[in-house]
This record gives sequence, C-alpha cells and structure tokens, in this order.
Amino acid sequence: MIDRGHFRDDRRGVSVAVTHILAIGITTILLAGLLISAGSILEQERENAARGELNTIGDRIGGEISSVDRAATPDADERIELETNHPSRVSGSSYTVRLRNGTVCDVSYVDAYDGCLVLSTSELDRDVVVPLDLDTKVEDGAANGGDVFIVYENEPGESPTITIENDP
Repeated sequence: MIDRGHFRDDRRGVSVAVTHILAIGITTILLAGLLISAGSILEQERENAARGELNTIGDRIGGEISSVDRAATPDADERIELETNHPSRVSGSSYTVRLRNGTVCDVSYVDAYDGCLVLSTSELDRDVVVPLDLDTKVEDGAANGGDVFIVYENEPGESPTITIENDP
C-alpha cells in the first residue's frame, strides 16, 4: 500500500514557486529603482545643458554689446542698430534676455560692472547673469530669444545709451 500522508508533508514543490516569485519581485524593484534614478539624472543633465546654452548665448550677446559700445563715437549724434541672431529656444524652451543697469545686477564675483544680461527660461529655477563692462550708460531692455537688436543711441544734449530689444 501507498502511504498518502507522506506526500502531504513534502514542501519541495512549493519552494521552487516561491523562489521564482521572489526573483521576479526583487528584479522588478531593482528595475523600478534604476528607472527612477535614471529619470532624475536625465532631468539634471537637461538643466545643465540649458544653463550652458544660456551662458554661451549671454557671452555672445555681451560680446556683441561690447563691440557696439567700442564702435560708437561718444561726441557724434548717431544711432547704431545691430541685429544679432541667436537660437530661439534652449533645451526645448523659449528664453528671455534682459539688459539691466549695474545697480540692479547682483554679481558678487566681479568688482566693477556697468550692467548685466539676465537670461531666464522655465527650464531653470535660477537666472543666468552675465556682467558687462561698458563705457555707455545701460538702458533697461528685454528681448525674447532669436533675433536680438542691440541699439546704441546718442542724441545731442543727452548721455549715450545702449539697450536691447526685439524690434528697433
């Protein structure tokens, strides 16, 4: 006769199923953690790319403003308009460039500056600030990314000014 009670106490078949379930559960948890951390790293890299692009654009516009400032003749009655072309988007988002006079700029790493460019986008929680050292008085101005006009104006009896705008 066969003793059927002997098989009721045998748990070896259950351990294989439990091992498979545990392996699948642990693998799922590890993959979820990997995907979450990869998403965080991707977002951080996107912010770094946006900040780098804004720094580059700010440096280019700052150089172009300095060129107009040097080309201007302080004693002449003149108006200089320089159209500059820059990317209209950084990291997939639009951005704004504001030209501010030195009293508004908060740049602790530069001793003397006459103004600054403040570049902002929704991709970053902090603005990018590029200090400027100019001979001409800075008049506050703003332009959206893309075509930016740098305008130097010297009218008789007034101090020369320099600003930026989208349309002159």
